[in-house]
Amino acid sequence: MSKYKIDKDTCPYKECNDLSIKDPFVMEPQNQSPDRISVSKMEIMDGSIIDTIVKKKLAKQLSKLVSKTMLVLTEEDDEDEGENLKEALNEAAKFQNMLATKYRRYLEREYELEQRAKLGAIVEELKSKRLVRESSESNTSNKGR
Repeated sequence: MSKYKIDKDTCPYKECNDLSIKDPFVMEPQNQSPDRISVSKMEIMDGSIIDTIVKKKLAKQLSKLVSKTMLVLTEEDDEDEGENLKEALNEAAKFQNMLATKYRRYLEREYELEQRAKLGAIVEELKSKRLVRESSESNTSNKGR
């Protein structure tokens, strides 16, 4: 089951009219069940909860990117490698854009720099793999007559 349960009768946060909270984290829960309350939009106001959720989301996305990168780096030369390499580079660019625009205001500066450093290492590996692949393709095409 889930870790959290909200009871309508005992929930202390029925409405939030506090205008001092300038930037709540808005999310749309995707796990819906017919026997639970349907939630279409949720605004999180507590800074520590926002921090935890954003870090979990980023860790999950970075983990997917790392696994995709490892798949690309361990592949042998075949025709699908070029497509997988492009997809991995596109996902890295998407992650970088999301980090800069969507999550930047919720992250501490140190954590953001740490994530950027990890992303930079991944991008460098992918670019070096692309250069090796392109040079091997050019060498192969120059051998024939």
